[in-house]
Amino acid sequence: MQMNLQTRTIIPVITILVVIMIGLAVYNYEAQVSVLEDNAEATLKSALNTAQQSLDSNLNAYQQLAIIVAASPTAEAAFAKGDRAGLLREYGPAYKLLKERFGLPSIKFDYPPATNFVRIHQPGTYGDDQSEFRYTLVTANKKFISVRGIEVGRVGIALRGVEPVSFKGKHIGSIEFGGDLGPALESTRAIFNAEVGVLIGKKTADMAKIFDELKGKMNAIGETYLLTNATNPELIQKLLTPGILAEADRRLKDETGYFVTRTNYGDQDYFVGLRPLKDFSGATIGYLTVLMNQTAVVSKIRLTLFINMLIYAALLILISVAINFSLKKTVIGPVVNLTKVADDISMGKLSEKIEVSSNDEIATLAKSIDRLRLSVKKLLE
Repeated sequence: MQMNLQTRTIIPVITILVVIMIGLAVYNYEAQVSVLEDNAEATLKSALNTAQQSLDSNLNAYQQLAIIVAASPTAEAAFAKGDRAGLLREYGPAYKLLKERFGLPSIKFDYPPATNFVRIHQPGTYGDDQSEFRYTLVTANKKFISVRGIEVGRVGIALRGVEPVSFKGKHIGSIEFGGDLGPALESTRAIFNAEVGVLIGKKTADMAKIFDELKGKMNAIGETYLLTNATNPELIQKLLTPGILAEADRRLKDETGYFVTRTNYGDQDYFVGLRPLKDFSGATIGYLTVLMNQTAVVSKIRLTLFINMLIYAALLILISVAINFSLKKTVIGPVVNLTKVADDISMGKLSEKIEVSSNDEIATLAKSIDRLRLSVKKLLE
C-alpha cells in the first residue's frame, strides 16, 4: 500500500518522539529507583548501627552494674566468706526491681574459673562448672580483667558484663550481669519500623555446645546459619535465603562493612541489610540483619511511571496533531494545490492565475509553475 506524502512525513517524526519519550520515562523510573535504593541503603545502615549501639549500650549498663557490685565491701566480704544467703538478702530485692522495671534476666557470682556460687535470679541452682562453655567467666577469672560483650554458650546467645571480685587484695571470683538481645532489637524495630534479627553460624553454635533442645528451636537458614533472635522470625527466615547469605559471606569476607540487597516475598518488596556480629573477644559469630518493607514506595514509583507515560502519550498526541496541522497547512496543502494546478496545465487549462500567499520555497515553486503556465499560454496563442 502506497503512503501519501503527509503520512510518509509524519511517521518518522512520531517514531522519533515515541522513542524519546519512552527513553525519558525509563530514565525517570531508573533515576527514582536509584534514589530509593540509595535511601534504603542509608536507612538500613543506620538501623544496623542503631541495633549495634543499643546492644553496646545495654552491655555498658551491665558492666557498670557489675563494677558497682564488685566494688561493694558488703559483696566482697559475703562472697569471700561463702555467705550465699547474705548475697541473696543484699541483692535479691534490687534484682527483683531491675527485672520488673528493666527486664534484667540474671545476676550471678562465680568462683574461678567458672563454677557458680550463687544465682540471684535462681537461688536454688548453684555449684555447676561452666568452664567448658562460659568463656567470659573463664577470661575474667584467669586474667583478672573486666569482660563485656556477646557470648554464645549452652543456653544460646546473650549479653554479658563480668567483673572480677577481690577481697583484701586476693581474687575470689567474679560478678556477672547478663541479658538477652531482644530489647535492643525491639527498640530498633520501633525506631525504623523494620524487622531485626540475629544470626549465628552453625559452627559457632556447635563449638559453644548449645543444648540440642534449644538449638532445635532456632530457625535454620540453609546449611550455615541459625536465626537465634528476631522481631519477626517467620518473615526473616523466608527472606534471608541461603543465596543472600552466601553473597553476604563473599562481600563481607573481611568481616567489616555492610551488605545491602533487594528482594521480594509474595507481592511485597523488601530491602535487606546485614553487618557482621562480633562476640566479646572480637571474633565474628554471625550477622545482625534488618529488613525494611518498601512496597509502598516502589508502588508510588510505579504509579509515577504510569502517570508519566500517560502525560507523555498526551503530549505525543498533541505534538503529532500540531505537526500534522502545520505540515498540512504549510507544505502538504500547498503541494496538493500545486499538483492540481500542474494537472490543469497539462490538460490545457491556462486561464487561472496561481495565487501566492507565502514567501518560502513553496511560493517559489508556485511562481515557477505560474511562469510555466504563462509560457505555455503564449506558445498556444
